[in-house]
Amino acid sequence: MKTVQRMLGHASAAMTLDTSSDLFDDDLDAVSDILDRARSRSI
Repeated sequence: MKTVQRMLGHASAAMTLDTSSDLFDDDLDAVSDILDRARSRSI
């Protein structure tokens, strides 16, 4: 969670959790895929 917090520029992990807590499982899978692709490009 701390990594996602930093990537999104949130002030706290709590803010990240509050922001993403209403995402559905499919949405979380999509976000995970996007983050994986972005990470692969930056290596």
